[in-house]
Amino acid sequence: MILPSDDVRGEATGPGSAVVLLHAGIADRTMWAQHLRPLADAGYRAIAMDLPNFGEAVADSELTPWSDVLETMDALGVDRAALVGNSFGGAVALSVAVIAPRRVGALVLVSAPPPGLEPSPELTAAWEAEESALERDDLDGAVAAVVDAWTQPDAPPELRDQVARMQRRALELQTAAGEMGELEDPVEADPAALGRL
Repeated sequence: MILPSDDVRGEATGPGSAVVLLHAGIADRTMWAQHLRPLADAGYRAIAMDLPNFGEAVADSELTPWSDVLETMDALGVDRAALVGNSFGGAVALSVAVIAPRRVGALVLVSAPPPGLEPSPELTAAWEAEESALERDDLDGAVAAVVDAWTQPDAPPELRDQVARMQRRALELQTAAGEMGELEDPVEADPAALGRL
């Protein structure tokens, strides 16, 4: 868990309800930087956090990003929040809602994968290209594979550079951490739980 701070633009405080922003798997909390002030100006307490082994959040044992969200909320004194999750962050938001439904006031899911979804051949190829580069100790190649897979060729160079920076940091953290235990995702363990929310 890492607590957001103003110097890294992790939190913008408005007078109203908390909104916790959960980043995509190719990003970190900085993907939300341009959204924090508008949310605060609209009256929300906007919180962007790094999930384990992304940005500045170094996982120390088992990977349980849903627990990290709840720990961050506890540390910031947030009893209940709207969770906004993009892709991997959306999957994490669903897991938080399943294990702690009273802590979640609303869910906004952007491209969140449903439980049991098999990856497309294109996604599988992208993951294999990244993994192959990492096996060769080619961090640059792994970053390039991710950027090429997740951004359009004509995307603005600034966007491609931002994704590359975020992904490089994540890969550095994940490589340094080595093999880590990962508890079964609560949604994957019981997909019917989503119907009970």
